[in-house]
Amino acid sequence: MSAAKQEFVIKAIVAQIAEARSTNKQYLIYTIPTGDVERKVVESIIVDLRILGFHATHFSLPDQEPEAPSSWDIYICWTETAKQDAVSRGYIFD
Repeated sequence: MSAAKQEFVIKAIVAQIAEARSTNKQYLIYTIPTGDVERKVVESIIVDLRILGFHATHFSLPDQEPEAPSSWDIYICWTETAKQDAVSRGYIFD
């Protein structure tokens, strides 16, 4: 994925986060079709979201992901309550 396309994806995610916030939601699950997207690109997107101040991680726990998934799901939240709830369910944000 090119840097320009990755930036476009980040902007699309941030727009969906704004929409979710406007309806008082505390988290978003964003799906990226695999296509030409490798795991390292998804990891980079997660890092970018964290830099922007969001809590982000894989929606599926790493040991449960198939070798060649059809999509990548990212769990994103912006409140400490939502993060703690996710941690209690086994999500890892580090």
